[in-house]
Amino acid sequence: MRSIWVVLFASVLLHVSAAAVAQDGGDVTDGVSGSPGARGLLAEFRPRFYVRGGGALVLPADVDLESDSLGFTGDDEFLRSDVGFGYHAAAGLRFVPEGSRYGTGLRIEFEFADRRYDTDGIGRDGDGIFRDVDGRVDTMTFMGNILADVSFDSFRGYGGIGFGVAEVDVRAEGLSDSDTNFALQIPFGIETKLLPHVYLDTGCRFLFVPSVDTDTILSEFSVLTAELYLGLTLEI
Repeated sequence: MRSIWVVLFASVLLHVSAAAVAQDGGDVTDGVSGSPGARGLLAEFRPRFYVRGGGALVLPADVDLESDSLGFTGDDEFLRSDVGFGYHAAAGLRFVPEGSRYGTGLRIEFEFADRRYDTDGIGRDGDGIFRDVDGRVDTMTFMGNILADVSFDSFRGYGGIGFGVAEVDVRAEGLSDSDTNFALQIPFGIETKLLPHVYLDTGCRFLFVPSVDTDTILSEFSVLTAELYLGLTLEI
């Protein structure tokens, strides 16, 4: 299953790269007269292809467990997990103001990411942890992100939203299972120029995957993480 996701991401990357190369190969015409008169959005915003990658410190939040997990009868049990790690790889198009180092822009990107963290234990509100759980949660996502840029001379801020799918692998107390579900994320951060086409990317990402259902002792819960991200962006 995971190899299929990787192949899918590579295919999207190749298609986006081909589109960027085709765009850079000549002027945009109106498709009828061959003149560059009707350029629409591209008359003011020039598309730039980019790739980025980096690592992240993953901070999982305490999340509720359904009442049937481990046969509990209450509704106030939660899962607590340890700090983990992750990595991201993405490719996309950034639409920047033509001939200007300042202003706002828009970008659309496809992102592949993997996040892993160990489970700590199961607790109850008011009582703390009452059962240790030896396990791991591995969340792999394939997302489409829409981001807005605010650019200055040597740095730019960004923020946006992403939608996609997540495959969550759960291993706990000798049992393992996986589930695939909808995923939502909110990324934001700052890119600082290091070289003419290279940026240092520092930011934060919030990820939410609801209702992960597995045949383990962690039968139904959600993935909710905050990530401190550090990476590089290369414009081509």
